[in-house]
Amino acid sequence: MTSISSQPDGGDDPESLANKIEGIMVNSVFGRPETFAPQDALTEIISPTNQALILRALGLPAGANNAIVDDYILKRAQKLFAISIYGCDFEGTDLLTLMNWFEKHDFSDQSLPILKSTFENHKEFWKPNKIRNFCTYQHEFIAPIFSVDEDACDLTEESILPFTKKFEESESGSFGCVSKWAIHRSHLVHPRDDNFRCPEVVAIKRLLYQGKITHDKLDAAWRKEATMLQRMSELKEAHIVQLYTAFRRGTGISREYFLLLEWASGGNLRTLWEKLPRTELTSILVKSTVKQLQGLADALSKAHYPGGKLNYRHGDLKPENILWFKNDEPSFSFGTLKIGDWGLAKEQEHVTELRSKSTISPPGTRRYESPEESIGLGDHGSSLSPRADTVQQRKRRSRLYDTWAMGCISLEFLIWLAYGQDELQRFNQSFKGPYYEVQNGVTAVVKDKVTRYIQRMEIDPAFKVGETALGDLLELVRDNLLVVKLPQRFATWASIIESNVPPSETDPLMRPVLPTTSVRPPRAALPSHTLPAPIIVLDPSAVVQHEGTATLPSDRQMLKAPGPERAHAKRFQDLMTIISTNDDPESYWYQSQPEPLGNSIANGVNPVLGGESFATSRASRIVGNRLLSPDQHVSLSHFRTEVRDYGQTELDNYWNVCIDLEIAKKVQLAGGLDHPSPVTHIHPYETTTSKLCIECHKAQSDLCVKPFSVSYKWKYLEGKPSDKHNGCDLCAFFWQFRNQVQSTAVHVTFQRDESLLRIVDCPTPLMSFHVKTGPKFCTTIENKRDFIDNGIRLDDLPATFKDAVKATRAIGHPYLWIDSICIVQGEGGDFEEQSTRMGHVYSGAYCVLAACRSPGHYAGFLAPRPELASIALRGESGPYYISRTVDDFEGHVLQGSLNKRAWVLQEHALARRTLYFTDHQAYFECGDGVRCESLMKMTNPSASLLGDSNFPKSIMNSVDRAEKILHFQKLYQDYSRLGLSNPTDRPLAIGGLQERILNALNARGGFGVLDEETPERGGHSSGRGLLRRSLLWCRGTDEAALRAINFLSDHALHKVPSWSWMAYEGGIDYLSPEFGQVDWTRVVSPWFPEVKAGSTTLSMEAQDYHSNGCPKGQCRVVLDVGDPDGNSQIAPGMCVILGIDKPGVESMLSSGTSGKHYVLALRQKVEQDSSGGPVYQRVGAGYLLEECVGTNTVSVEIH
Repeated sequence: MTSISSQPDGGDDPESLANKIEGIMVNSVFGRPETFAPQDALTEIISPTNQALILRALGLPAGANNAIVDDYILKRAQKLFAISIYGCDFEGTDLLTLMNWFEKHDFSDQSLPILKSTFENHKEFWKPNKIRNFCTYQHEFIAPIFSVDEDACDLTEESILPFTKKFEESESGSFGCVSKWAIHRSHLVHPRDDNFRCPEVVAIKRLLYQGKITHDKLDAAWRKEATMLQRMSELKEAHIVQLYTAFRRGTGISREYFLLLEWASGGNLRTLWEKLPRTELTSILVKSTVKQLQGLADALSKAHYPGGKLNYRHGDLKPENILWFKNDEPSFSFGTLKIGDWGLAKEQEHVTELRSKSTISPPGTRRYESPEESIGLGDHGSSLSPRADTVQQRKRRSRLYDTWAMGCISLEFLIWLAYGQDELQRFNQSFKGPYYEVQNGVTAVVKDKVTRYIQRMEIDPAFKVGETALGDLLELVRDNLLVVKLPQRFATWASIIESNVPPSETDPLMRPVLPTTSVRPPRAALPSHTLPAPIIVLDPSAVVQHEGTATLPSDRQMLKAPGPERAHAKRFQDLMTIISTNDDPESYWYQSQPEPLGNSIANGVNPVLGGESFATSRASRIVGNRLLSPDQHVSLSHFRTEVRDYGQTELDNYWNVCIDLEIAKKVQLAGGLDHPSPVTHIHPYETTTSKLCIECHKAQSDLCVKPFSVSYKWKYLEGKPSDKHNGCDLCAFFWQFRNQVQSTAVHVTFQRDESLLRIVDCPTPLMSFHVKTGPKFCTTIENKRDFIDNGIRLDDLPATFKDAVKATRAIGHPYLWIDSICIVQGEGGDFEEQSTRMGHVYSGAYCVLAACRSPGHYAGFLAPRPELASIALRGESGPYYISRTVDDFEGHVLQGSLNKRAWVLQEHALARRTLYFTDHQAYFECGDGVRCESLMKMTNPSASLLGDSNFPKSIMNSVDRAEKILHFQKLYQDYSRLGLSNPTDRPLAIGGLQERILNALNARGGFGVLDEETPERGGHSSGRGLLRRSLLWCRGTDEAALRAINFLSDHALHKVPSWSWMAYEGGIDYLSPEFGQVDWTRVVSPWFPEVKAGSTTLSMEAQDYHSNGCPKGQCRVVLDVGDPDGNSQIAPGMCVILGIDKPGVESMLSSGTSGKHYVLALRQKVEQDSSGGPVYQRVGAGYLLEECVGTNTVSVEIH
């Protein structure tokens, strides 16, 4: 056979097959950018409808009867035919000859991909370039078609995957991360399901090498998870995430592992709680929640009891693994919840409620793990009885692990449903670790804070058991899910191990406790003081018949053991069915809005100081009067204070003010007003986590009441720290101080003297509460030892700091930071060392107290304020009040004397929350605006930057980069105008803010200059603008001259360069070239990779400049210390060009000859650098025209 030559492929003829194929190619964005031919589009082109074009491409006349078209190309070789045309440029008789050759050698589309070696055996026919082209282009026509009903597939590294767009990447899960992708509609099929429609988007989970995971382990993990997900998909359960397929790509150690799943459009359950607006409770919302919990119970029951020999448990249930498929229809239904991430799931051959061997699957998330995971149970004879010596070896994990986790999740769901995300967040932050705790190493109980929280919810009318869905759900959680005791429902444990069926519905112990009739009498919840705290006792000597214990008694005793047991999934499902199918009146689903949680930490404790409440203004008292119902909606007009227009919406300074009814309700219900609230308050967060012995239990309640004394034998204290099971935290604390004072007495007595606790007859204090400061009342090197040894009495403090102590105690925190005490002041002190850490101090503070009243540390800030006159009236819809407006956060706080101090700006921005005490009222600021003591709420777009509890997140959320830069420039402008007692603190007092800004921008920098430039190949770089705009600061228009700061050589930051505004006293402004319209020049900053660490110089090319012939208003150089006008008389000198206006921008001259050149003015100093070269310093900034700048350049370093 002669070789086939390449011929033109149809040229520009749009009707040619080559051009038609070109038109259907789609971009693949999975991995390297490629194109591929979608299966449906290719089939449509290489089809009988285009037979005339196919014959034309083969060089045959229209209507020709050629068997190779009908019997080979259209049936078996569509892709071979397309590759030959599109990739190898065959056409005419050459193409016909090629297709005959393919058919003769039995090639078809199923043969693809064809190896290069196959063609090399026919070199007389295939030229090297044709072989290369075919082997390259064939992959564009064999993009895999994933099938739902086929096993996992292996793909080559050259495979082009049919994913056309990547949207986002979610948080990492077990062994991998999940991303959202668009898939071509013809490349995901389900041959056995005619109703299957390929989704527009899918989720791809990529398993990653993490830690010490080897290739073999990752491969096994992929196989396990793919198999588990396939089994779950076969259950066809609507509330289990479906697996489409699994695939691997590549070979050897470079192989990648993927799972193709449903995409959860909403994220997960945690996302739902955080993002779904939930303004008030409704019956529709309650029904939707019950429906979804019912669905999750169905899914769990189906997985636990699928029938046959195998059953499954998830092992890592948590809100992040329950995925949220949003409802696109406008309704109050939030969509569908599905259980996902089965990476830690376990397949078991027998149905076992409790496994008698150690589990080999990795642990799940600690927060939602069940008690037996931590403690376990040991084997003892024919029954399972406690044996402490086998606890660690015989830890158990069963499907009951999942139902415990569902109890935790369901409780959090109810808290969110009733009280909102903020309350749920406070609940979760109120304790660490799992929902249970282990006492003395042998007993597991539900944590007291969880139990108390449930008790508080039970007294809420919205949670009436038997009358409301919320009440029945809470009862289900309390008595069936969050239960430590394990089920003991059969005669022997052997019967459990042998059972292959779900629990019998006829078993009397398995019958639902909730009645199934449609009309049922209301049932009262148990009184809170009678609710048991379920426990597991693992010490054999401590086994007792106690309600709620989880010991496993003998067979005879099993059916007699009192107390609730944890439900298995089938029972959970049945109980949820009873609730979800309830046909009681609509009041079952909604009766009233849940009441705020009273005097819990979630809403704040009423702060009382010496019998006086913080909230004492008459306006607050009237709001809390019983004449005004907590549900009364009062509407007042919004208003603004003084408006400042900065030209940017987010920079405009105006205050929106509205009544904060939610806070008003909480204050009234918390009893923070004159009239006592009828609500009984529970304190679910008040219990201590300390372990105490019997003696110290007696002492703890007396310790806070003076006078107090207690005596111990040293031998008694000595043994406590080493006793793991019966240790006492307070004894261990006392023992540590015994070693410090080196007492030799047999007995020791601790005695309280005011705020001090001392060892009697021993000069060294055991404990002291240090809070103090004042104009001259500070820690110095001279009094440091006295303060440490003897403490400071409260009476010795200035009035302001006495009040700070009172406020700190009222808030409920034991520690107070006052810098003049906590940092040693004066000569020999550690101010310069510690001041660099102040940003961390502010950002780590629970709350910052700001005294904005009369200046001076001896003035105090809790003195009486002017009474606010007001009057209570009654309208047709209810009572309301009128009072004089006193809400002026701008004037009382931001423009007050305190906020004119530079250190306070950093404190304001980095603090998570701040409580301001002013002459008129108190203000509370956090990331959600400003709350006033008058029960108003104020918000301000500009002030929200400094009020951001996670500074500078509010700026970074902006999509406009220019807006971010303007925010940071304004921040530096404001800071430069604030006062400092010591000018050399100028770099220090904003160090914490600067660190936050640099981290947020992922930039480098220092000295008030930000640099995000990234060097690239060829001398080019990206991100130049931020550094140049940071350098284009100039003397403020309100300053006659800047004053250089004299940094001594021993100062922490004594090398502040001249190009930084931190080297000067006085306010600054910034030049503002138009964004996106400047070509920036090369600047080598101290943060470039090739620059030596510690350098503070800028390396640039400098030129002469002059002002001769400059058109008026077209040139301006503002000198730092010279001409107050800074623009007309520009003395000749040196300059460096930072940027030049691009042609065509509005800032150019009308003649169009040149644009503005943005420059820094330089002056050569007398001294030389270490190498003998000249030293230049910055003396101003501005802009010049091209004709005012010289052409000769010289390399300079600006110090």
